[in-house]
Amino acid sequence: GTLLPLDDDQGTLIPYGGIHFPQVPFDRARVVVLPLPFDRTNGSATGTSSGPLAILTASAQLALWDEEMQCVAAHIGVCTLPAMHAWPADLDEAVAEIRRVAAWLITEGKFPVF
Repeated sequence: GTLLPLDDDQGTLIPYGGIHFPQVPFDRARVVVLPLPFDRTNGSATGTSSGPLAILTASAQLALWDEEMQCVAAHIGVCTLPAMHAWPADLDEAVAEIRRVAAWLITEGKFPVF
């Protein structure tokens, strides 16, 4: 089983780069995009938990060709995971959970992007 607390009930997953950006399965990915919809430390304002979805939606406007690298960056192997969920009530525990997941992804040979 996976060690990731992922949201299975978030509707259709929007992959990084949109539907035309090639995704690979987790086991073949070098880069793993993991949305973290966290809305806890911003005082009385809310909405930061919508940030990951907004970023994924906007990423569909990216050009596949990277002019600076002179390649299609997606060919490195990108996998977009469902968002993390079930945040602990304690902020320190929530940060520890993010660190635990990041460490696990790194031990799996992935470059995590949150």
